[in-house]
Amino acid sequence: MEKEKLFDLMDSNPDIVREWIRNNLFMADEAKNFTGQSLYGFRQSVVLKLVKPFVIFGDKKQTYLYLKKDLLEYKKNKRG
Repeated sequence: MEKEKLFDLMDSNPDIVREWIRNNLFMADEAKNFTGQSLYGFRQSVVLKLVKPFVIFGDKKQTYLYLKKDLLEYKKNKRG
């Protein structure tokens, strides 16, 4: 799908986009629960680049969002 068509679809259907975001993106606290880790353990996984943020917002105080698909893959393959 062309980028412009996708953006038009998103603009005309914000509820669908909102639903997708709610079902597929996690903040760190939710992501650590999803992967069954402590916050320290999850942060270590991020530092080691075992888990990569899907998107980062902000310059000074950053907010990281993690993709559910990536978290599922990580959870399936992580040790312990």
